[in-house]
Amino acid sequence: MIKENMKKHLLHLLCCFLLHPTAFATNQCSDFFTKLSIQEKSITRVEYLFGKTVKIKDRSHLANERSSYKSPDVKVIDIEFAFSPNEVVLGFGRPNVFLTIPQAKGPSPLRFAAKSLKRADSVLESTKGRMQSGVFLVFKDLPSNTIQQLFESAQKHEGTRRWTCVNANCRVLSDSGFTIGKENLNDIYFPVSLLRKILKNGIQHNGKEIEYELVRTTPDSLEKHGLSIINSEFRTPCRHAKRACKNGSPLNATLVRLKDRFSSSLGVFFQKKKMDSTALSQESRSPQLPPTHSKQKHELSVSNPSKLGLLLRMLWGPHSLYELRQNRIHIDHYLKENLKEFPQEDPNFATKLKKNFLFSKPVIQFIRNHLSKNYTSFPQMTTKSLFDMMETSTKENDSRYNIVITKEKITVSKLDIKYKYVDWLMNKHVLLSKYSNQVRFAGEVWKTEDGTIYINNNSGTYQPNASQLQAASQYLRSIFPDLKIEAAEH
Repeated sequence: MIKENMKKHLLHLLCCFLLHPTAFATNQCSDFFTKLSIQEKSITRVEYLFGKTVKIKDRSHLANERSSYKSPDVKVIDIEFAFSPNEVVLGFGRPNVFLTIPQAKGPSPLRFAAKSLKRADSVLESTKGRMQSGVFLVFKDLPSNTIQQLFESAQKHEGTRRWTCVNANCRVLSDSGFTIGKENLNDIYFPVSLLRKILKNGIQHNGKEIEYELVRTTPDSLEKHGLSIINSEFRTPCRHAKRACKNGSPLNATLVRLKDRFSSSLGVFFQKKKMDSTALSQESRSPQLPPTHSKQKHELSVSNPSKLGLLLRMLWGPHSLYELRQNRIHIDHYLKENLKEFPQEDPNFATKLKKNFLFSKPVIQFIRNHLSKNYTSFPQMTTKSLFDMMETSTKENDSRYNIVITKEKITVSKLDIKYKYVDWLMNKHVLLSKYSNQVRFAGEVWKTEDGTIYINNNSGTYQPNASQLQAASQYLRSIFPDLKIEAAEH
């Protein structure tokens, strides 16, 4: 896709150069290569949000997120590191929603910003090269006349006051010809509702579907950021009431106590895990896949939970299953023997307990029904995308995945999510295999800082031997010839 767009844009730039060499040199060339560079450095991930699994461009390692000087709780980024200056962006920060619109003159885009509860006039102001970090809808290839309509609509709504910043921005979009299916944009007041409706119905302009991509600049996953937005929605009344009170007043003290009690009651669901500087620096030095000429695409399927599974997911973290199917390489050329779960001839008490109770077939069936009620398929995933999606394992952060290879597919699940014993339960190899009678290999897989992917045979359930480990690594290398995959016997 990037190569096709490159050809199209290069032809366009050539025409611009022939017709307007000065304008080309100062604007078009710079914007194009800035956009291309950001796209190439983005990491494609598959993440879960509000009942839907979607592709997202992770630019958190590019965006230089930091605390705002005026409001330390608010995180900001430098626009130039994460977005092209000619892109229209709908931002979902924590908790603000805003639009950025390119301006014909000036290096920084304009931002349409509004205050909730009609506290102040809406304004169309310069971003000064910074904006709130979060999740963004980036509109792709909007015509100049559409951007002009959006600019004029934002000007029209300057000075107005609305109940929420979401509603103010929705009215700007509506008056400039944007729609979200049959939804009335003027009736949308909350960020979660707006984002859900866009994910479900798409977004259109004068009846024509508009292409967009989801981008996040926060280190938090899409799901975690979505939960933090919900948390901010719940706490909005307390936050604004506190602002209305003088510091030190009895009412203010009461509100602070109510806010703390309310936050602690929701903490199980919405508490943000702190990320230290080590974790951030580790993410920034994630290895890059060398340039590859392989055009092979892979079909990746990602599990979606049931309603009960979604509730449990909020409690103990996202235990997603990733399934890869392919028919190019025949597994029988590498792994012929089916492995049996719990193969011990004289199992001890602990093994009997696991086999007949803790991980019995009814228990596994129940967990799988709620952990992976259905799957979302992504049939055009490149090797680079799959490589980038794997977290890098370091001395400070040992990030590993359990892997099960059957005749039909390869299933992977991340080991360390949130709680040690829950992670242990939700990542058992027999849970990944679902008691399949076609299991050929089970073990662990991880990616190191030098870009090497290692696989071992650490599975007490299936107990593959050293020769099966070597065969499994060869099988994976044949599927992913561009990756460096090594066996590491446990």
